[in-house]
Amino acid sequence: MIQTILDPRRRAACCLAIAAGCLLPAGCGNHPEQDPSASTAQPDSQIDAPAADAPTAGQPSEPAVEFALAMERGRKLERDGKAPEARELYRGLTARHPERYEPYHRLGILADREQRFDEAQQFYARAVRLRPDDPDLFNDLGYSLFLQGKLDEAERELLKAVALAPMHARSRNNLGLVYGHLGRCEEALEQFLQAGSEADAHYNLAYVLVSVEDFARAKKCLERALAVDPKHERSLKALEEFRQFERAQEGSGTPAPTAESGPPATPDRPQPRPAAKTAALDGIRR
Repeated sequence: MIQTILDPRRRAACCLAIAAGCLLPAGCGNHPEQDPSASTAQPDSQIDAPAADAPTAGQPSEPAVEFALAMERGRKLERDGKAPEARELYRGLTARHPERYEPYHRLGILADREQRFDEAQQFYARAVRLRPDDPDLFNDLGYSLFLQGKLDEAERELLKAVALAPMHARSRNNLGLVYGHLGRCEEALEQFLQAGSEADAHYNLAYVLVSVEDFARAKKCLERALAVDPKHERSLKALEEFRQFERAQEGSGTPAPTAESGPPATPDRPQPRPAAKTAALDGIRR
């Protein structure tokens, strides 16, 4: 299915429905799945509360168990589409556990989804102060800045993420998105190559080029992807969509592709809504 990608300078005005996986390590896995940047809280059945008042060696303390269960409830509320309830729960956790970064992180993501970017930045900043060595935080902050069209700032935060975790695929892919929109396509391709296969990297660059309406170069990238991997499913499908689009442009009567939804960069990340006159591919591999 053909999807729309918005130039990040237009995203802030027109976007946001979700999160991850555009450049998904898994990308765009955006809804029900738990994303890698989320808390690793376990379900109720897998957590044993301490038997005594004081925790035994190796067992989590009661406040830690309560916190983990609450975070899991919040994540479930998010998956169920109950953002206001999740927000209220996370705000309560920030009051009871001011030392924990996770609720601020989730509040930032929720604010991003609703295009409340100033608020999101405040939550991410608080999370980073509490956890300055977490690449997921810098990745999500960088993606938030990308959505706002603040490309230089997005690059700065994403570089922090890859400095902390050089093999962080989502950050590499998001950095590729930023470089592509800055016109630095060679650097974009380099980032995509560090995040996945060569065919995926060329496909991802095509995805970016489509988003800036450079269709001729995007088509060449798809052809390069297929030269590397003739069975690359997304490139095969996208190239066929391009051909249909070209036939439509030539007046053959074939309808032009319809836009649907854009890429998410990390799980549970905001997703651009369709924009008129912007064709796109099926989603960047993260």
